[in-house]
Amino acid sequence: MIHCTRCALEIDEEPLPERCPQCGCALAGEPLAATESATGTAIGRLRIAARAGQGERRAALVGGDLPTPVDERGERAAQTHEFEVAEGAADGSGVLDLPHTSALGQSAILGRRRAASSPSRARGLPARPRASAAPPARRLAPWLLAGLAVLGLGASLTIQRWLGPPSDQVVATFTPPPASLIEAVQKDLSEDTPGAFHRAEARCEEAGARACQAEAILLRALRYGPDDVLLATASSLFSALEEARAWPDEGERRRVRALLALTHGDPEVAHTDLDGDRPRELLYRAWAALALGERDEAATIAARLLGATPGDPAAGLLAYEADPAAPLDDLRRLADAHREHPRIQGALLRALIDDGALVEADTRASVLASSQWVGSQWASASFRAGESALRAELLERRGQLTPALELYDQARAQAPGRRDLLLRRARLLLDAGDHTRLRGDLQADLGRLPGDPELIALLVELELRSGLPRAAEEQIERYLDADLDPGWEALLRGRVALARHEDDEALASFTRARELDPGLLDATLAEAELLNALDRRREASALLADARAHQPSRAARRRLLAVEVKGLIAADKRDLALEILDRALAEDPGNNEARIRRGVLRGELGLDDAARDDLLRVLERAGPITSLIGPLGREYLRAGDDRAAEALIAASVDDRRATPEVTLLAAELAFRRRDLATAENQVHRHLLRHAPEAWRGELLLAEILEARGELAEALVAVSRARPPRPDARVELVAGRLLEASERLPEALARYRRARHLEPRDEEARRRYVSALIAADQATEAIAELRPLVAAGGASPELERLLTRAELAAGQRREALERLDQRLAAAPDDREAMYWRGVVLHEDQRLTPAIDAFTQALDGAGEAPWIDDALERLIAAHEALGETEAAAAARAQRDARRDVR
Repeated sequence: MIHCTRCALEIDEEPLPERCPQCGCALAGEPLAATESATGTAIGRLRIAARAGQGERRAALVGGDLPTPVDERGERAAQTHEFEVAEGAADGSGVLDLPHTSALGQSAILGRRRAASSPSRARGLPARPRASAAPPARRLAPWLLAGLAVLGLGASLTIQRWLGPPSDQVVATFTPPPASLIEAVQKDLSEDTPGAFHRAEARCEEAGARACQAEAILLRALRYGPDDVLLATASSLFSALEEARAWPDEGERRRVRALLALTHGDPEVAHTDLDGDRPRELLYRAWAALALGERDEAATIAARLLGATPGDPAAGLLAYEADPAAPLDDLRRLADAHREHPRIQGALLRALIDDGALVEADTRASVLASSQWVGSQWASASFRAGESALRAELLERRGQLTPALELYDQARAQAPGRRDLLLRRARLLLDAGDHTRLRGDLQADLGRLPGDPELIALLVELELRSGLPRAAEEQIERYLDADLDPGWEALLRGRVALARHEDDEALASFTRARELDPGLLDATLAEAELLNALDRRREASALLADARAHQPSRAARRRLLAVEVKGLIAADKRDLALEILDRALAEDPGNNEARIRRGVLRGELGLDDAARDDLLRVLERAGPITSLIGPLGREYLRAGDDRAAEALIAASVDDRRATPEVTLLAAELAFRRRDLATAENQVHRHLLRHAPEAWRGELLLAEILEARGELAEALVAVSRARPPRPDARVELVAGRLLEASERLPEALARYRRARHLEPRDEEARRRYVSALIAADQATEAIAELRPLVAAGGASPELERLLTRAELAAGQRREALERLDQRLAAAPDDREAMYWRGVVLHEDQRLTPAIDAFTQALDGAGEAPWIDDALERLIAAHEALGETEAAAAARAQRDARRDVR
């Protein structure tokens, strides 16, 4: 079996066809194993050369220099000059960009990061002297030229006898490419798409220009890979050209060497070896500089290239990636100008997701998915997997976990070795509670990536969430033999200690992890959270503020901010937390989580309009993301807008992996409809996920049981509702249940706490006052209500309660004066007239009481006080001896009873 070097089709036919059945290119007949071995050979030669000087390097590569006859060298030099002139003058410079911020092209990314973080691993070439070690041919004495020619002829004959006759593939490299080929290839490379690179590769192969073919192959592998078949083919070509000394010129050789180094994660080799001024040499050097963290150099080169070819897509992307402060609008304009460029579209989609602009990201995702190149055979499976993962992340952030997992599964099947996809998928399974499936997958993934600290951390977290700290510790011990990083080991041991409530040991472990690896963000976050829990908030705040000030990553700064604000809120320093959030959002307006947190905090501080504005702004730019569903859903419920609340969860409520925020809001909506069975089912789904806000589920369960009259069970449920800080709703529900259980003193205490925690809550005030009256504390009830009623801010229910309190306290004159004032303003207020009758009746002023009741009952409809008014009217008539009037009132009362 062999693989086609152009389209990678597997061909297992006897006899072997002369051309590929899929793309029609000529088959060399070389087995795949041979081309794969050439990869290691070529890269090995690069690393040997990195340890050699300028002259020694050539000997290390081919065992000695092989001069070319003078006439051929001159012809090739002239042709090379023609190629490079055309290269600089064409519409595009062939500028591409090293995979830097995009999630696509991961092998190059990982290699670049290893090289940047550990210079000892980037085995690069020594800096090439600006002046060639050998003098140009035109400056040599004629006798020396003649001698070189003779020596070259003899050496050529000797090596040909040693190597055997050169293959057609290598011989073809001596044929200079025609100008038409140069122009066509240049145009293809400037498009910077997988199909264009393939066309360039095919043109070069057909013309026998193997160096050009190798360069096009490597560009496709670097930009739209990784692709082992492409790399094996390119490495085989590189090795053959090296062994036969058949390069058109040294510049082309260096470009191919640089691309090989970049595709294998050795940017220092490319950076050291490229020092020319031609466009593609500049481009490849800029990629290498970017990979090594030399952003200024990369930006300078990008600006120079764009100055020569303003519309070049790869140069534009390079300029954006080289500038961390570049506005997103720059990338938007670039993407709008190149809608069929998958790397630019992917880079914009990644940037929008990171910025939290998920509504726009949805639109850009459809543009990327519709690109003709994303799903084509010319883009690698890993590249296609990256595109699937981006769409999965969008779904995941909206709580649509099952469709997100399906896309992650698809991506994992396409690129089983991509570590970033394995991690994202594993975290989703952990959060979704698919522990059995996750355990098997993590063990398989660790078989491929033994010692990977983040995979081990997920396995440890899985054991801890399953309540198995001993098993978690055993996992740590198991993977110590796989060279688990000491910083990660300390972090994981701290998490196990924390699960065992060994706080001092956990804190020491977190501190040690941070000291061993200052860049280990999880260690800093874990230490700060534990310090907050231990009421050492000043230390936690100082640690987080310092880490945030020195953290270059925006995503990391956002995580640090979230923990800092959480600690301040837990310490009831909400004003300070609000100040910090204001400053953070001024610097980073796209921080959706900070804006949601500020909206919730503003609501707690009584800034309702500002709170709602924050939440709606997040909804407008990000859609119904998971962290928004809870607070905005509760805001809608408070406003009575059930339809808007239902719209928040419409896309995910039926997902069997629906997030806790979705199931809780669904339960609250069902409870408001008095669909108690559905509400209870959704609450149990919520509680099974062990969400941080599980106390809200316990509270709602208590209300459901209360509605069913199951008071004892409801009291147990409300006792399990333990919010991180006192909550008015918990106190109110507990008070209702205690009052219904005839435990009035305890209920009154709970109502009093609810009233203190949420002064604006109407139900809390009403139940508190009612309990005061029932507990013979009418004077306190009057003090609570009279200022509110006088200011005109009381509801009719509270006015009724004030009247009851005044009657209970014997303050009938005050009650009557207030009711007369009310009736003077609204003579048709029948309820006020009823209460006036009550006061007069209690004061034994029966005749005016009868008049008041009669007026109140005239056209009263189905008011809740009618039965009491009729009973009092009957009693008043009887007390005055008015039997006929009493009988008529009694008949009216009986008629109402018969109707019911």
